Amino acid sequence: LLRIFTATNPEDFKAHIDAAPESLQLRLDSLSPSRYVRELRAPLVLIHAAFDPSIPAQQSIELAGAARANGFEPRLTLLQMYGHTYPTLPTLSIGSVMGFYIPETFRFVDVVNHVVASM
Repeated sequence: LLRIFTATNPEDFKAHIDAAPESLQLRLDSLSPSRYVRELRAPLVLIHAAFDPSIPAQQSIELAGAARANGFEPRLTLLQMYGHTYPTLPTLSIGSVMGFYIPETFRFVDVVNHVVASM
């Protein structure tokens, strides 16, 4: 289980899932949010760190795909940061402010505006 959730890319994540005991694969599959997407009664807004070392962003991409396959149009935003609960952010500099902080702030604010507008 630890190998699954410490995978650093979608290929490793899938390889570790495939190598897990069948009982664990079935349990994880039963917990997958994609199984319950038909029951959604609100807009689906997914925000994921693109370089999340704990849960690969591919999982949110696949959930968005499952939602689309069930007639929903999810809002998926992949933020360009590293980490999971405590993201690693670039050191402050003119380059990082212009190339990371400002663009990512606008992307995040856009998601917040979308959520507020759909209420």
